[in-house]
Amino acid sequence: MECDFCKIEKIEKELVVDYNKTCIAFMCIEPLKEGHLLIIPRRHVKEIDELTKEEVYDLTGLIAKVDKTLQKTYNVTTSLSYIKHGTAKSKEHFHVHLIPGFVPIRQALAAYNFSAKERDRRSLEELAAVANKIK
Repeated sequence: MECDFCKIEKIEKELVVDYNKTCIAFMCIEPLKEGHLLIIPRRHVKEIDELTKEEVYDLTGLIAKVDKTLQKTYNVTTSLSYIKHGTAKSKEHFHVHLIPGFVPIRQALAAYNFSAKERDRRSLEELAAVANKIK
C-alpha cells in the first residue's frame, strides 16, 4: 500500500507549493502555524541515511528556495526547520518541517512532553562528558 506522502502529487495537487526533480514541498495538514510546510523526497525512504546524494542536494536546495519564499510571503527573517527520526515520526516517509517566522522551540517541544528542565543550560564539563559519550 502506497503511503499518503507518496500519493500527495496525485491526490492533493493543490497542496504542493514547489518541487524539483527528486523532492516536493507541500502544506502540512496539521500546521503549528500558517505556512507550515513539509519537504519530502519523491522516492519513499524512511530515514535520512537512505537518501541518495542527488536527493540530499535537491532536498537542501528546495528547503532553501521555499524558505526564501516563506520569508518573503510572511514578511519574516527567520524560520524553524526540524526532522523527527525513528519512532518519533508520525509518518514512515522521511520529511522535513519548515515553519515561517519565530516559533518558540520550548513551546514546540512541550507538544512532545519535553519539559523546560530538560532545556536548562549545561556546564562545559557536562557538555564535554556528553560529547565523549557520543564519540
